[in-house]
Amino acid sequence: MRHIAFVSAILLGTTTLPTHALDFGGGLSLEGWVEWERTFSDYPFNIGYGEVDLVYRPAAGGLGGFVGFDGFYTSGYDRTAPYAALSYSFGAHTLQLGAPRAALDDYVRTIVMGGNRELYLDRGDKAASQLQGLYLFRDIDPPLGVRYDGDFGQLKLGASAHKGEGFELVNLGVNYEIGQFVLRGGAEQMEADWRDGSFVFYGAEARLEKLRAGVMISRFNAYDSTNTQIYAVYSPIERLDLSVAADRTEFSGFKRENYGIAVEYTLENGVFMDAGAFFPEDADELCNLSLGLKF
Repeated sequence: MRHIAFVSAILLGTTTLPTHALDFGGGLSLEGWVEWERTFSDYPFNIGYGEVDLVYRPAAGGLGGFVGFDGFYTSGYDRTAPYAALSYSFGAHTLQLGAPRAALDDYVRTIVMGGNRELYLDRGDKAASQLQGLYLFRDIDPPLGVRYDGDFGQLKLGASAHKGEGFELVNLGVNYEIGQFVLRGGAEQMEADWRDGSFVFYGAEARLEKLRAGVMISRFNAYDSTNTQIYAVYSPIERLDLSVAADRTEFSGFKRENYGIAVEYTLENGVFMDAGAFFPEDADELCNLSLGLKF
């Protein structure tokens, strides 16, 4: 799935998560998705999750902006993380100022293994910026920052800097297109009251008519760990995605492997249904069902 962030229309077209939008006309649109998920295990649980942005993007460029939020809910616990930024677009370039989303997430994020959103959010070794977890699951004010996205033909890149309560981070993401292949890379530097750390990401994705497959390697010096994920998504018919993924995390001589499978079908109105299974090494499998809406 594609992380919903305010970027130019060209950059939105290069991503791997949903790009549905509810267009109100005049450059105003609602973009994002909401989802209810139930995980079946010895202790079943439900979560609700969503990433939603109301975006103003003038067709001719110039001044725009967005307001949005991430929301998480489970029994007895809920969190909301608002975002908002003014933007200025000129040609294929966009600047944002305020409380923007992390640029890195639009360039390196891969699929959600087994379709299990709760596990994806909980994992510290996923290919994504640290900003979302630091902000969504802590009771803090919106991190202030600045963001830039640019399109240079085959090369597309984004960078952002953020300052929150107790932490600062900067990140950079890059995509380079070669025919049916996309090379992905990124880096993030974090300084926090509890630890400092750097994160490096690199990988590639091949896009065929009904199949896309890729690999993403994530290196976290703060944990002295490396995560390698390989994945494939096959779409035999329109709006039906079958996915399989495997990953390995290595740190301090320890290795952990996980596997996941999922099937997702999206109706024309944006309603989607997802079923998946997550198979961790040396632990019982987790199955999940999801129902949501992309817009």
